[in-house]
Amino acid sequence: MDKVFFRKASKDDVDEVYETILSAFGVDEGSERARHYRSIASDWKNIVVLELEDKIIGVAHIARYVLWYGISEFVKGDVGYVSIRREFQGKGYGTFLMDKVVRYMENDGFHISRLGGLIRFYSRFGYVPFPRRYYVFPLEVVYAGAMKITPPEYLAISHKDEINIRKYDATKDYDHVYRLIESFNRGRIGALKNEKPSKLTASESKSFVYEDNGVITAYLHTYIYDREAVLMGAFDFNHRRTFAVLLKEVLKELYHRGIRNVKGRFPFDRVMEDIFNKNGIYFVKSELFSYPASNMLLIVNLNGFMKSILPELKRRVEEETEGWHGTIECNVGNDKVFFKVDGYDIEILDGDTKISDRITLDPQDFLLMILGYRSFKEVYTTGNVSRKLYSFLDGLFSRQSVATGQLG
Repeated sequence: MDKVFFRKASKDDVDEVYETILSAFGVDEGSERARHYRSIASDWKNIVVLELEDKIIGVAHIARYVLWYGISEFVKGDVGYVSIRREFQGKGYGTFLMDKVVRYMENDGFHISRLGGLIRFYSRFGYVPFPRRYYVFPLEVVYAGAMKITPPEYLAISHKDEINIRKYDATKDYDHVYRLIESFNRGRIGALKNEKPSKLTASESKSFVYEDNGVITAYLHTYIYDREAVLMGAFDFNHRRTFAVLLKEVLKELYHRGIRNVKGRFPFDRVMEDIFNKNGIYFVKSELFSYPASNMLLIVNLNGFMKSILPELKRRVEEETEGWHGTIECNVGNDKVFFKVDGYDIEILDGDTKISDRITLDPQDFLLMILGYRSFKEVYTTGNVSRKLYSFLDGLFSRQSVATGQLG
């Protein structure tokens, strides 16, 4: 691999990057997928390439996102469109490219990385399967004894609510909806910081709002792929019912369009479930671990990640009912991080130090715990720590309200 050069792409590389992606995925120019790949290639500032004798033979796209973690934030790198020209496949260039991509992220301030792909390939670089979470809204006839109830019947809303629902129009709604999304996302683990709403006008929009007396209290955006729809949105917590009403109306319209497979990328928490339950919305919670291809996460920089979320950890420690004193070595795969706890304060230490206790977690369990999908006691089932430390860590790392979409 001595003749292979890894570097960031430049504006002059766009055409060659596009050709490389087409070659890798066997896509014909002029197709819809090819047009999508052209837009990816145009995002050259987020692309890295492998070059062999002045020819680009490999490509990877790394999108940078800042995500909330309580009062803290961390940086995620979404790796995609990993491509090796067809004539160079099977020669180790893909492995070489991914090794470089991980090292690049380590040196460029990323904390966690996400991608979707074959587990047997990407696990070589430290990626571990991580669940995709979403709500499923079955649009099907419901039977209650001899009674048959259709979706338009159980999704019906009042006439007053109907007239308060309209298409989103960026020309007049953008700023208000932006503030609504920002308030909805703020502090929620995995939610995108500074998420932007659609910029489409009402004639083009696939988004809807609930507006009452000039105030928008709920927003829903729909992504439609053939016979499947994915919903995302936000709402004012003081007007939760309006979100349920808006959701019912959108689900009813999707049903009339012949769409039966509808997923919602909404937070997994009691607030959402209460909204659905109290407003008669039929839903199923789904947490999907797939195989042999999967959504996958990588801890790019363990110490850097823990330092980035330290303000939120400090906040949690201050709320602990019972403090703890000591230094913990936390082993995660081949890496480790040190926590120093002094009563109701916590610090992340650099380098080896004298420790009080040691815990060991595999990377998947650690990610499930640290990102709020599982509590400490759910993932730490084989170790032996004092009862007081166990209680402290279970309070520090409890299940949290987590956004869906950005982590899987």
